[in-house]
Amino acid sequence: MSGNYIKPIANFDFGVDDLYSPEQKELYQYWLDKKGDRVMPSKVDFDPIDVPRILAFISMENVTHDPLRFEVRLTGSKTSSLEDSKGQFIDEINGTEEILIMLTQMVELKKPYIYTSKINWDKRKYKTYSSLVLPFSDDGINVNLSMSCHHTLKITEE
Repeated sequence: MSGNYIKPIANFDFGVDDLYSPEQKELYQYWLDKKGDRVMPSKVDFDPIDVPRILAFISMENVTHDPLRFEVRLTGSKTSSLEDSKGQFIDEINGTEEILIMLTQMVELKKPYIYTSKINWDKRKYKTYSSLVLPFSDDGINVNLSMSCHHTLKITEE
């Protein structure tokens, strides 16, 4: 790993003004609106027709329990860091240990978070990026879907 590696740390205490991109801001406001008074919205609350402009920046992971795992469900066309990983579990992708720690914290806290990092598992150009990560729950108790909106901050050749 490069000496320029940015270790991701989940920030669970953020507001819309802390987000980097218009897409992240739009998705976060949409999530808040769908959530209402609940802890988190359900998957059926999300309708891609409502947010067509941001779909290319979204990735989703199915969350399974016992054991806790995260399976890549889809990646948008502008989410290139995991583009070939549909159907893979995050724990099967090298270099994602810190991502797993943050996802686990999200499941435990049932709260969205943001982070900034540098992709270290991608064989292409290294990217510094920010992500907004949102939990969804079909039963209102257990997180069963994670949705992220990614924004590239910098691309470097290393």
